[in-house]
Amino acid sequence: MPHMVDAHLENLRIYRDPTTVAAYSDQDGLTAIEERLFATHIRDGAEVLDIGVGGGRTTRSLAHRASKYVGIDYSEPMIATCRERFPEFEFCVMDASDMSRFEDASFDVAVFSFNGLGYIHPSRQRYQCLREVHRVLRPDGVFIFSLHNARSLFLRPTRAGRGIRHTLSGLYLGAVANLRRVGQRIVTRPLWLGSGYASSNIHGGLTFYLASPTIVSGELDAAGFRLLAFEAEDADRRPSRFVTRWYYYVARRIKQR
Repeated sequence: MPHMVDAHLENLRIYRDPTTVAAYSDQDGLTAIEERLFATHIRDGAEVLDIGVGGGRTTRSLAHRASKYVGIDYSEPMIATCRERFPEFEFCVMDASDMSRFEDASFDVAVFSFNGLGYIHPSRQRYQCLREVHRVLRPDGVFIFSLHNARSLFLRPTRAGRGIRHTLSGLYLGAVANLRRVGQRIVTRPLWLGSGYASSNIHGGLTFYLASPTIVSGELDAAGFRLLAFEAEDADRRPSRFVTRWYYYVARRIKQR
């Protein structure tokens, strides 16, 4: 794995790359679990900060329920895309670990979707991001985010259609994929320690942080949050320690630091 400083710069380079920006530029709408969590935990008229906004996938849905909406991202091309797509809303080029442009207690809700928190390097910057989110949220403000699961070891089998042939094919392909995945992950530090960084081939080589819910709960507590809930990435599935690929977390700002 690359040095953490190098990983930060490489991730930023990837998110500035025109190919990556183009991949995010036409995305729009929420996943099923995001729909449920936002409807449950974001009241109408809330002031919302959308962190790591990318190409604006979540903008329309969040802004629709907000009295004030601001999207931020550290990639200038991503923000340029957002401004072109949604000129009526406010977007800022900003690193999530330094949101000093915003005053204390500026927002009711902060959202960091698509596992964006995990792409912040090194760990001290990720901790600083949590502290900054705490600072810009009002008392009892809500932080909703997703993060890769360090214990994810197996993939659920899928099938292309109904019937015995599709079922058997899905089971076979699932078994092959799981053998490959277990072979790759069984030797990784995050799996055994419950947290850590790993490299992937996403967009050509992003490095990201993975953690178990226990570790995430501790990090949130240290930053002044209380974990309210965590859900599997698939709205139709219960969280599974070794199967869930990433979790969505809901936390409340509960104390001064």
